[in-house]
Amino acid sequence: DKFGKEATWVQALRFVYDGSFLAVGDSIGKVTLWDMTFGTQIAVFSDHNADVTGLVAESNSKILYSASADGTVAQYMMIGSSSSHTHENVNTSPYWVKTHTRKWHSHDIRALAISKPTLEAAHGKQSEKRRGYGEWLVTGGVDTCLSVVSADRFSQHPKKILPVPHRTQCSIGNRKDSPYPLLMSFQGKTITIWRLGSRGESEIFSGDLANSSAFQRTESSKNTKLFRKRKRRNSKKTPMPGARMELSAPYGKLIEFETSADSLCEAKISPDGRFIGYS
Repeated sequence: DKFGKEATWVQALRFVYDGSFLAVGDSIGKVTLWDMTFGTQIAVFSDHNADVTGLVAESNSKILYSASADGTVAQYMMIGSSSSHTHENVNTSPYWVKTHTRKWHSHDIRALAISKPTLEAAHGKQSEKRRGYGEWLVTGGVDTCLSVVSADRFSQHPKKILPVPHRTQCSIGNRKDSPYPLLMSFQGKTITIWRLGSRGESEIFSGDLANSSAFQRTESSKNTKLFRKRKRRNSKKTPMPGARMELSAPYGKLIEFETSADSLCEAKISPDGRFIGYS
């Protein structure tokens, strides 16, 4: 084929369904499927506006994916069974359709890959699939981000993995002479230090278990307690998710100050809470 006077280049190839079909991606954004039994063209999809840069198929080879330099990923599905492929009745032959097209990247997609499923997911255990043991589609491109999505949920928005981890703007220090941990945060050129609250149990400094495993001793800055362990009775009362935790000592802001820097690049509090460093 030609696009105007320019020749069309084949950019990607992928055999699917045990070599029964050949998928071809070219430089004008077309994905063409060929029947390898008869050597005929059975489908042409023009869903990309730039070069097709990659083709991958799921383990069952009935679902095909293509990536393009326009930042999009397309999904194609085979309809029909392979047993009817060699029958003379053309109406029962399998055919391919496009199901979804998603734009995951702002620039060219340079890499397209799919993970292999685990043994449990390959045998169709739905419980394993829900726990994330199925196939995952991963793309990467010029925008230096990775996009990851479950192949079973291709229509959903993918998870973005940035090229470098974001720096944390908070750090915690815990002074030995104080039962209250300190939380330091920074923004712009301002540094703020907070005192975290306490539940009382967090004041426990040490504890041991008797040899009989029936008693527990805990020691804090105020007193020493001895607990006798009891078997928990069956109860229908369970903690509610997001329930509010009661504090024996309130939290609060200790100090906030501005540095001489125009904008802070990094700031940390030492693990013992005695020093602060920033740049």
